[in-house]
Amino acid sequence: MILMLLCAASNQGMFAIAGLDARSIALGNAGVVYPFGTVSAYYNPAGVAWMKGKEVLLFGNHAFGGIARTLWGVYAQEDQGYGAMAFSIYNLSTGAFDTTFTHSETFLSYSIARKFSKVFSGGLTVKGYFLNQRYTYSGAPFENVSANGFGLDIGCVYRAMPGLFVGGSLRDIYSPIFFSIPDSANTHYSQVLPWKLMLGGAYIYPFPNHMRLSGMLHLETGMYTRYLGGGVEFSLPKNVLSLRLGFRKFLEEEGRAELRAGVGFVFSGKTYLLGFDYTYVFDANVLGACNVASFRVRF
Repeated sequence: MILMLLCAASNQGMFAIAGLDARSIALGNAGVVYPFGTVSAYYNPAGVAWMKGKEVLLFGNHAFGGIARTLWGVYAQEDQGYGAMAFSIYNLSTGAFDTTFTHSETFLSYSIARKFSKVFSGGLTVKGYFLNQRYTYSGAPFENVSANGFGLDIGCVYRAMPGLFVGGSLRDIYSPIFFSIPDSANTHYSQVLPWKLMLGGAYIYPFPNHMRLSGMLHLETGMYTRYLGGGVEFSLPKNVLSLRLGFRKFLEEEGRAELRAGVGFVFSGKTYLLGFDYTYVFDANVLGACNVASFRVRF
């Protein structure tokens, strides 16, 4: 039961999580083509090619009544002559609700992207995965379960016209996972994760005085779940304050939909930008709502 909850917390288990930062989650997990930069390390590596400067993103989420805790750190930089790149580390673990069981899964990823023209970019992500579960109660069928593996993602982004971006990514193209269970037979087995397709589009409309309205739609399809997400973001002059509203509709679970709302603050100077984003997901599942916060620095 606990493992099922953790897989739900990570959306599909293994390499897929419920979203990356508070901003993209507020917009319905619709991050295939917007926003660009560090978040593209998760949604679509081709989006890294459109970022400017260097950026660090820190993300935290304490969800499902404290059962699941997620932490993510991403560093990304624009093209330095060999392509734009991003490096990320992510960890999902159990909270302190049960001392007889612990679960931790971590993955590292490296993304590289390049603009092949002024309107088209492509990208690749390579990622490694590590899992550990430990049972400490008397009579447990086994004490430790460990796993490791790797995965590949590819993606592209196309600017169809000023302000309009479309794109897609194939995730877990080939992603074998190798498990080890130290039971009486010292069991070892492997499985290959099913690939997933993510498609999205975004339109950014500039109002006078540097205000901005952006909207996007996103579809993810895979073996375990399919969903449609979208959202709108309205930014005040110079993006000092942004208001966001989004949704996510699960296509194979009748009646299951999530609403989310978020806010963002940006403080910037000539050589730096500091951003804080917060999102509230209304009743994400039967275990309750979810609070998400992230912090980013651009320099």
